[in-house]
Amino acid sequence: MLEQPFLSIFLFVVGALLGSFGNVVIYRLPLGQNIAWPGSHCFSCK
Repeated sequence: MLEQPFLSIFLFVVGALLGSFGNVVIYRLPLGQNIAWPGSHCFSCK
């Protein structure tokens, strides 16, 4: 019974991480940018 909340939280965190990485890939690949370097930045800071 106690395992269900932990599994739900774990799956939520994994899904958030994969979704964030997917967003980086979708944004950077068409622009010809590396998906690992440089780190995240806001559009106006570049």
